[in-house]
Amino acid sequence: MYRPCGLWVVLLAGLSGPALSNPTAQPAQWGDFESVRLHASQPGSAAVDSYLQSSRANGDFEVDIDIADIAKPQHGTIMMVAGRVMLSKGLNLTPGSELSALDQPLLMYAVLSSTLSRVLPEGPDATVSRQKISHVDTSIGIAYASANAHGYIPPPWSVEGSLRPAGNRSFEFDLLLKWSAAASRPPVVLNLKGTLQRQSDFRLDDGLEVDGFRVFSLDYHSGYSAKAMTDPPRTIGDIRRQLTTPPKSPTPDKK
Repeated sequence: MYRPCGLWVVLLAGLSGPALSNPTAQPAQWGDFESVRLHASQPGSAAVDSYLQSSRANGDFEVDIDIADIAKPQHGTIMMVAGRVMLSKGLNLTPGSELSALDQPLLMYAVLSSTLSRVLPEGPDATVSRQKISHVDTSIGIAYASANAHGYIPPPWSVEGSLRPAGNRSFEFDLLLKWSAAASRPPVVLNLKGTLQRQSDFRLDDGLEVDGFRVFSLDYHSGYSAKAMTDPPRTIGDIRRQLTTPPKSPTPDKK
């Protein structure tokens, strides 16, 4: 039987923390949200707004990205079907490194979930009231990662702000994270604000036509890479059907 697999299995690697031997008994963690609206800004850099929707059950994924760069603003969408086929529209993709377009939104979510895991370690299920956050750590940094990239916030670091339940298994947050990249430089200041929400029914519309999108098949050879499809199927549903169709066995040469 066909099961979603491929890149989506590892796209959010590191966000949810270590898996338990019994995944069904694992409490919810700050990297488990399937719907994430996130605004990330810091002085001297272009602000990034992203809206991530995903399903670990079927491997579908969609992120809308808005990069407010004065010189090269971008607004576009990346979708993934069953973790096996990527579609992109409106974004400047680097040939040979197309997947790097996902780094900014996924790494910002990784920073957010890793930070919340440190300051609210009991997780979202135990967070039932508004939390005023004021935390300083002088000894242990924050490691964060996605499938293709990783980073580290060294100690000392601090975070100020708030997080509150907003109903329907969602949270609103506004955090100001600070750390020093080097002793001789001013501290890095990163503002993260937005919403986290559980969403169990996300699935890309099978009727969506892919005309206007760049379509890539995803292959794994010591890492994931995207290969442009020159004659892609017409709709998302056609892509799913193509993925579920077993490859034809080669016809033996007649002697």
